[in-house]
Amino acid sequence: MTSSPRIKVELYYDVVSPYTWFSFEVLCRYRSHWNMNLVLRPFFLGGVMKASGNKPPMTVAPKGMYMQKDLQRNAEYFKIDIKLIEDPYNVLVQKGSLRAMRFLTAINLHCPEYLESVSRELWRRIWSKGEDIVADDSLIMAAKEAKMEENDIEKCLSKMDDSETKDALRMATEQAVDYGAFGAPTMVVHTKEGPEMFFGSDRFPLVAQMMNEVWKGPIPDQKRFWVFKRIVLVRVHHLARSVLAWCCSRYKVIFFPALFQYYNCALGLEIKMVINTGHPDLDSKVGDWLNWDKNEKNIAEIEDLLKKNETATLAKIFGNRLEFGTAGLRGVMAAGPSRMNDLTVIQATQGMAKYLLECFDDVKTQGVAIGYDGRHNSSRFARLATRAFISMGIPVHLFSALVPTPYIPFSVCQLKTKAGIMITASHNPKEDNGYKVYWDNGAQLISPHDKNILKRSLDNLAPWDDAWDDSVREHPLVSDPLANINQLYFDVLAKECLRSELNQKTALKFTYTPVHGVGAPYVKMAFDTCKFQPYIPVQEQIEPDPEFSTVKFPNPEEGKSTLNLALATASRNNSTVILANDPDADRLACAELQPNGDWKVFSGNELGALLGWWMWSRAEQKGQNPATAAMIASTVSSKILQTMAEREGFLFEETLTGFKWMANRGLQLQKEGYQILFAFEEAIGFMCGIHVPDKDGVSASAHLSELAVHLENKGTTLNGQLEDIYLKYGQHVTLNSYYLCYDPITISRIFERLRNFENEPKTYPKSLMNGKYAIKGVRDLTNGFDSRQPDGKALLPTSSSSQMITFYFENGLDATIRTSGTEPKIKYYTEFRAPPTQTDRQQVQATLEEMVQALVDEFLQPTLNQLTPRPE
Repeated sequence: MTSSPRIKVELYYDVVSPYTWFSFEVLCRYRSHWNMNLVLRPFFLGGVMKASGNKPPMTVAPKGMYMQKDLQRNAEYFKIDIKLIEDPYNVLVQKGSLRAMRFLTAINLHCPEYLESVSRELWRRIWSKGEDIVADDSLIMAAKEAKMEENDIEKCLSKMDDSETKDALRMATEQAVDYGAFGAPTMVVHTKEGPEMFFGSDRFPLVAQMMNEVWKGPIPDQKRFWVFKRIVLVRVHHLARSVLAWCCSRYKVIFFPALFQYYNCALGLEIKMVINTGHPDLDSKVGDWLNWDKNEKNIAEIEDLLKKNETATLAKIFGNRLEFGTAGLRGVMAAGPSRMNDLTVIQATQGMAKYLLECFDDVKTQGVAIGYDGRHNSSRFARLATRAFISMGIPVHLFSALVPTPYIPFSVCQLKTKAGIMITASHNPKEDNGYKVYWDNGAQLISPHDKNILKRSLDNLAPWDDAWDDSVREHPLVSDPLANINQLYFDVLAKECLRSELNQKTALKFTYTPVHGVGAPYVKMAFDTCKFQPYIPVQEQIEPDPEFSTVKFPNPEEGKSTLNLALATASRNNSTVILANDPDADRLACAELQPNGDWKVFSGNELGALLGWWMWSRAEQKGQNPATAAMIASTVSSKILQTMAEREGFLFEETLTGFKWMANRGLQLQKEGYQILFAFEEAIGFMCGIHVPDKDGVSASAHLSELAVHLENKGTTLNGQLEDIYLKYGQHVTLNSYYLCYDPITISRIFERLRNFENEPKTYPKSLMNGKYAIKGVRDLTNGFDSRQPDGKALLPTSSSSQMITFYFENGLDATIRTSGTEPKIKYYTEFRAPPTQTDRQQVQATLEEMVQALVDEFLQPTLNQLTPRPE
């Protein structure tokens, strides 16, 4: 059964020309894809236009064969049934148009002041009255209606057949194809709302003026001519492509080869390329994207892929959307829904704005807070996000300067906003950026809010009005919280500093680097607040630089490879402690000069042990009841806090990886009456207290510096205290690293092999090195399995979208293998916990290294799977 046509397209044509043929052939070729009713109507209208400069008048004269025979031949070629509709205008082509053109040409030569008015009247009579201009009487009547003097009419009529007029008309005809003219192809597209007309000329303002006057609004004596809903003037050679683009946009049907390219053509559309990847769903997604995107660089990127027929790449880009992971939305800055760009930020924020309006009655009074780091596009992304909120009447506290990430959760708590957004990719490569969301409790977004925002975003993919206008600073709903938050933040920190006098007198010299990030002015204020002497800056890295020009990776967690300049600066200035933030200043790295002249770069687990001990020591001195104190660590971090808790009596809890889990759990415990002393993750993230419910590299730098001063006053060092901690609580030796893997199939194969080790589900490895090191338990947070629990179900939340398996060995080693939520990495985390009686750290270290090497070789199989080791 054949369905009725859903699109009716009428192609009006005049003469055989390349442009007309292009329109006809393209429509014929794709007619069947649209279920299109294609109607062709021959017509020819005479008109003369005065060209700029000294060029002759422009018109179109009949030339070549009229279309009937050619249309029939092409209909046979394309195997379609095209009915040629007899039309009075065809008579005009054969009998009257040449006379009309000669008359107008004569007017242009001898009475040019009447050219516009007579041309306008001819058009009006033809189109609004259906009149055929086939005789001089018709020309005379049109001229009189145009208020042309009778003697001038007679003069021009007499000049119609002289050589001067013929020569002028011939010259105009030869140039008509180059300049366009009245007789250009015209298309009418019928819609439920009414017909829309596309007229093939945009070079002459007079044409536009006449079109609007003749066709806009109802015509009193209208018979069979339409009142057009919209009139669009386009260039002749863009005409067919413009109509195709319009149909694509309206009906979401795109079947055009990437060979054909078209332009905006005054359509109000932003589709830049016709699309035919061979996959209709992909074509539709790409078409929508190009229709919505206003970023020329990103548009060009997608169009280039279309031109090169890079279908696999397009399928990857448009196969998924960015989703909220352990650090919010994060990805490479490039075009497409799976990347970070203007449009993904707009879409995510539109969804978030809609969701906030559903969740909070007072969001239009409390608003949201938005900050940004120094990466490429961060400020613009923040402004575009702001625009989406204020368009819904939601106030925005938009920072006027680069700020550290912890300022956003702190702002949410202090200003009582309903959400916060930080535009940052933290320590990722320079090509990346991200969109980190905090809920009204100040902690990062967790389920179901992340999923619900994504759902609302999918319902609001098309940018709203003014979505691309990022000039938001002066809007009445936008305010700058910077000065207020600075005051509040450092007031809180001042109350936390307990050793101001010692800090002021210390002989320690601290070297500091923000690693080209935002931290420098804020750590300076932290040092001033706690009365430290000014830090020694690493000048080459002290200013924000989105290129991260002095480091391979802007991540101080990488150790000496990122800290080389800091080490050199410290050595030149006789400094013994180095502090380093990552670019958004939510992480903290530290190195200390040792008595033998070497520098020790502390791991995240070692700094967690030091800061955990320090926060407990301070609390104990204040009389903290252990029963109401709590500390938290992520599941892949050292269990040193757990060992401390068992010894000291405070509560320890383990969460999934990421501060989104630790902060939310900390806030829950706070409501239950616990004092949250400290939380950390091995990736050099530390939360000292819960004034900022997230990791905070600025406050951590102050606390760690104060600890160093305290220890110096006691005659020891950070490393010396770390050794004392392990002597008291037992050796906790860790070895963490990663492999790079850019192939999701390989990653899946590695983990599925571990889950089906004996070719059956949930059969995991039982040992390493042929039984030398036995495994006593396995927890798989991807599928929810935990062999240590009576019911076999894991206690922590599970996620099928990420990979994480932990192996518990008989001798005290815990080893976790997981994928990264933000980078193409397979990470492994291992810790060997020895009892306090086993004091030989070197022996513990040797056992750990042997087991880790075996785990990598047997479980990850890097050679077989072509994994790339961590760069040195």
